[in-house]
Amino acid sequence: MMVSVAPRLGAPRKTRRRWSASKPTPIPAPMAAMAEHVFPLLILFGLATRFSALALLGMTLVIQLFVYPGAYATHGTWAAVLLYLMVRGPGVFSIDHWLAQRYASRV
Repeated sequence: MMVSVAPRLGAPRKTRRRWSASKPTPIPAPMAAMAEHVFPLLILFGLATRFSALALLGMTLVIQLFVYPGAYATHGTWAAVLLYLMVRGPGVFSIDHWLAQRYASRV
């Protein structure tokens, strides 16, 4: 008796979905796109600057390691600017500074 090992037509195939960097899953891609737009705006207005710089630094690190590993000069510049913002903060002309001054007087 011969048994065919070929799949039958119309029979459902059991496949496992594998994650791949070239095929983003439905949730992280829109989240990354939103983060690339929201965090720079927050930095521009000086609201949650240190948190936004940390998030963008993490995104820059992921892009450097997995997407464009040869673009270290560009990503190094971005990392230096974001690290500066994390250490020094947003500055005097920012919403963070205004909020700190407003609520520091109440304490």
